[in-house]
Amino acid sequence: MSSLSAWPSLSEVSALGRGDALQCLPFRSLEMTTNCPEEDGWVAHLLAHDTRPVDANTVFLDVGCNTGADAVKYLDLWGRSPGIFQAWHEGLKEEGAIRAGSCQNNQSEWPQRVASSSNNPTVICVEPMSANVEVMRALHRRVLNSSNAFEIVHAAVSDHVGVADFPSGQVGTEDFGLDVASPVDPAGNSRQIETVKVDVTSAYRHSFRKLVSRMRPQQCVGFESASVFVPASVPASVQCFCLCLCLSPSLCFGSLCSNYNRPSCRLAVRTLSVTFLRQVDALMASRGLSRVDVLSVDTEGHDPLVLAGAAKALKTLRLLFFEVHQDLTGSPWSRTSLLSVAEGLDDYDLDCFWAGNNGKLQKITGCWTMQDESTHRPIPWANILCVRRGDEWHGALQKYVGAIV
Repeated sequence: MSSLSAWPSLSEVSALGRGDALQCLPFRSLEMTTNCPEEDGWVAHLLAHDTRPVDANTVFLDVGCNTGADAVKYLDLWGRSPGIFQAWHEGLKEEGAIRAGSCQNNQSEWPQRVASSSNNPTVICVEPMSANVEVMRALHRRVLNSSNAFEIVHAAVSDHVGVADFPSGQVGTEDFGLDVASPVDPAGNSRQIETVKVDVTSAYRHSFRKLVSRMRPQQCVGFESASVFVPASVPASVQCFCLCLCLSPSLCFGSLCSNYNRPSCRLAVRTLSVTFLRQVDALMASRGLSRVDVLSVDTEGHDPLVLAGAAKALKTLRLLFFEVHQDLTGSPWSRTSLLSVAEGLDDYDLDCFWAGNNGKLQKITGCWTMQDESTHRPIPWANILCVRRGDEWHGALQKYVGAIV
């Protein structure tokens, strides 16, 4: 009798019906073959093959945008102000915030070119680490003149809305996440990890749950767009309450706060690491967005839950980038199969590919099997690109399909 693993998966059966299996190539090694994709070639190719008009309804959403380099690059490429990526890069250096980035993405030079559009798209940069957010807000004012086309949201993203601890780190730190904070940096040096837990009473938790249950998404916009840090002169009890509450200031500073003057709330404002949790779909709803064209996710092992909270966005996406990190113990990826994620995205008419360091895109949808999952698990740091079937970008990317190793 055949074992269960011998049977084809649902995506394999669907792929056979579409003839996609002809594009399947053997998966050899995923070790350091797709961790830093050579993407400039096919991104430029997508821009050249984009016939859709660009306007404020064209949305790029970058979840886990770090210091904003990739998010600003979208605005540079698709917008009306070429050169802003280089200016942003120079600004990071002036702020003393520049790091090479794990893939040298913060040090790349950007060629001179003419504007591709007379309009700007909407670029939303979501980042939970406070140090990164502060630097980006300074550059947003200085480099982008506080442009409405570029929004910085200080939050983490998951499959639900709430609050969570997030580790504090230096500007540009890339390997911290909701579930992961390694005591060793990428260079092998030990480091001290600081997180802050707000220890609140059960009554407080109950009050917060009741308030959130009645909350409408649009009520959070003003608070999350503003700095999460309230002035140090505000009583610690109020600071503590405001971190968890994105309703009206009158409620936040009212009598509800008076009973929460606990020692655990007396925290240094600059090191506070409690952050808001958002969903991609909730972010869309709070901003009245009908679609997201490009979604990029880099959340250090939390990506499966980000995608789980993006059902509406996935229906409209043209292009999706995300990371696989099954090697991060305790993260959602460590308990999630790539096959299940790929099959879920297949249901949204998205074909997924390994994005290779050699510039190639190797087909996953309809090709990745349970046997491949077993062979390569845990999949180390790797990157995936997905594109909508039937979109002009799907056809444009075919010239890059090939083996990543």
